[in-house]
Amino acid sequence: MQKNTILNFILFLFFISQTGIAQEAKKEAMVDADEVKTVEEYTEDDIENIKNERLIRIRRELVQLRSQIYLVRKEYKTENDMVLKIQQEAKLNQLELDYEKKKNLFIETITNVNLTEDTQRKKKTTFSEDIKQILDPALNTFKLISKKPRQIQELNDEIAYVREKFEDAKKALQRLRAFQKENKNRVLVKKIAESIKTTDSLVGKLKVRLEDLQFRILKIEENEESIVTTFSAIIFEFIKTKGKNLILAFTVFILVFWCFKLGQNRFINLVLFKVSKSENKEVYNWIIRPTKVIYNGVTTIIAIFLSILTLYVLNDWVLVTLILITFTALIWSSKQYVPIFMEQSKIVLNLGSVREGERLVYNGLPWKIEALGYYCKLKNPALGGATLRISTKELLTAHSRTPENDEPWFPSYKGDWVEINGHFGYVESQSPEQVIIRQLSGERVFIATENYFKGSPRNFSEGFGVEVLFGLDYAVQADVFDKIVPIFKERILPIMENKMGEINQYIKALDFDFNKANSSSLDFRFFIYFKGEAASHRVRLERLMQATMLQICNENNLTIPFNQLTIYNHEA
Repeated sequence: MQKNTILNFILFLFFISQTGIAQEAKKEAMVDADEVKTVEEYTEDDIENIKNERLIRIRRELVQLRSQIYLVRKEYKTENDMVLKIQQEAKLNQLELDYEKKKNLFIETITNVNLTEDTQRKKKTTFSEDIKQILDPALNTFKLISKKPRQIQELNDEIAYVREKFEDAKKALQRLRAFQKENKNRVLVKKIAESIKTTDSLVGKLKVRLEDLQFRILKIEENEESIVTTFSAIIFEFIKTKGKNLILAFTVFILVFWCFKLGQNRFINLVLFKVSKSENKEVYNWIIRPTKVIYNGVTTIIAIFLSILTLYVLNDWVLVTLILITFTALIWSSKQYVPIFMEQSKIVLNLGSVREGERLVYNGLPWKIEALGYYCKLKNPALGGATLRISTKELLTAHSRTPENDEPWFPSYKGDWVEINGHFGYVESQSPEQVIIRQLSGERVFIATENYFKGSPRNFSEGFGVEVLFGLDYAVQADVFDKIVPIFKERILPIMENKMGEINQYIKALDFDFNKANSSSLDFRFFIYFKGEAASHRVRLERLMQATMLQICNENNLTIPFNQLTIYNHEA
C-alpha cells in the first residue's frame, strides 16, 4: 500500500512538471515573425542569451528524460508480461541513449567540444570502404579547406527550410484563431482548440530548431579563421609530417641511384673483363648495351624499393599506399602498350633494326646514331655538329646500316661554294632546318635542308671543271690538226696568265682538241679542271676562257660562224 502511495505521488509530481514545461514551451512559441532574427542581426549579448536559453532547455530535457527513465525502469521491474517487458527494455535503452546524447550536447554547448562516441567506428567495412579509408588521410587536406563553408551552406539550407515551415505554421495558427472567433458551431469547438494547441506546439518546436541552427552557425563563424591562416596551417602540417617523410624517401632514392651510377663502369668492366679483352669487338658492342640497360633498370628498382622501405620504417602508411597504388595503376594502364614497349626495348638494348654507330635516314637526312635509349641521340657532323634527341617510338619502323669510311654525311660543309636551282654562292650556314647561301651579289638564299639535300647541289670546293665549246668556219678544215690546234694550245696559257696572273696555281688539268664536225662549223672543245680554291672565281674563269678563245681567233683571222635560220614558206 505504501509503495503504491509513493508511486502515485511521483506520478503526480511528474504530471505537474510536464504541465509547467508545456506552459513554458507555449509561452516561448507565442512569438511574432519579427522576433526571429537573422544570423547577421545577432549581437554578442544575443549570442550569450541564446546560449543560456539553450542550456536551460537542454537541462529541462535532461530532467524529463531522467524522469521517464525512472518510470520505465520502475514499470520494467514490476512487469510480468514477457512481451511488454521486452518492449520496455528497448524503450529504456533508447531513453538512456538519448540521455547520454543530451548530456554531451550540454557539454558541447558550453565548451564547443563534441564528446559523442562514434558508434559506427567498429562496423565491418567493404573493400571499397577500405580503399576509401586508406585514401581519406590524403584527401582530408583538400576537404579541410572547404569544411567550414560546406557546414555553413548546409546549415543555411536547413535554416531556409525550417524558417519556411515556421512561417507556414504561424500563418496556420493565426488562421485557426481567427476561425475559432468567427465559428459558432459548438461541435467543432473542441477539435478547433485541439488543432490550435497542436499548431501552437509545432510553432514552438520550429522556433527552437531555428534558434539551434542559427546558434550553430554563430559558433562556426566565431571560430572561423582566414583563408591564409588555414592554408598556412595545412602547408605547415604537411611539411612537418608527410612532406618530411617524402623528402627523406626522395633523398634515399637519389643517393642510392647516384651511388650505383658512379659504380656502373667499374661493375660492367669487372663483369665483362674477358669480353672486353677479346679481339672480337662486335661481340663486346653487342653485349655492352644490354648490360648497361639491365644495370640501370635494376638500379632504379632497388632505389625505389629502398625509398618505399624508408616510408615503411617511418610508419607512413598513407604515402606507402599511395605510391604502391600509383605504380599498380601505371602498370595496369600500360598493359596495352606492352608490345610497343617490347619493340622499343629491342632498340634500347641495341638489338633492333637500328644500331649504335650506324647510318640512319631520318626526315630525309642522313644521321649517325650516337646513342640509343628511350630517347636516342642522332648526330650529323656536317650540319655544324647538330644533335637531335628523339623518342625511340619514332624509330620503330626505321632501319640503319654501316657507313663507309669516306662516305659524306651531307653534300656540303660551311664555307663551300655550291650551285643549286640557279643560285651560286658559298654556304654561310647549314643546320637541320635550313641552309643559307650567300651569292656573289650579296643576297642570301634560304633553302629548307631537306629540299637542299634532295635538290642535288653542285659543290665546287673540292675541284670543278669548265668547258667551252666553239666552232670555226669550214675554210680552215685543211689546217685543223696541223696549225689550228697547236696555235690554240700554245697561246691559251700566256693569254690567261696575262689577264689573271694567279690562274696557273688554280689549274689542275687543261685540254684543247677538236670535238666534232657540225652542220655549219668545225667545233672545238676547251676544258680546264680547276682546284677547289678557285671556286669563288668560277664565273670570272668562265668569262676568261671565252675571252681567250675569241682573242686567239682575232689574232689568227679565224672566222667564227653564226647559226643560220632558214624559214620555209609553204604555199597552199
